[in-house]
Amino acid sequence: WDLGTGQCCRYLPISTTVVCLAVDWIARIVLSGHTDSYFRLWDLDRGFCLREMGLSTTFATPRCVEFDWKMKIAVSTSSAFGCCMIGLPAPPLGLWDLAAGRFIQGFFPASGNSRCLSAHWDTCQVLVAGDSLELFDI
Repeated sequence: WDLGTGQCCRYLPISTTVVCLAVDWIARIVLSGHTDSYFRLWDLDRGFCLREMGLSTTFATPRCVEFDWKMKIAVSTSSAFGCCMIGLPAPPLGLWDLAAGRFIQGFFPASGNSRCLSAHWDTCQVLVAGDSLELFDI
């Protein structure tokens, strides 16, 4: 929003509800998580989607996401109710390769639940909160 005029500066055309997002204000990149189980990477200045990422067999809704644009990686939490079509549970904590647009690895917190996270990219650690606090090396 332009605070002087009260007008919206940029509109990003989304087709599903956004449930979480993270922004790199220096690089002007946004990573948004949606109710359709996909993450979308946006160019904030040009207002278009650069990439869609998701696990095609997963029905887990994202809850929280953080990313490091220099390293081109992201971590995300998803609902504990996600499941894969082959009957295996979806990992509540996921590591993503933003350059390739693919899921790298899933982690399963001991509590089985993950609601939010905080990443420290210099040490490659993620603190996950749910029914407990758990620290992961990624």
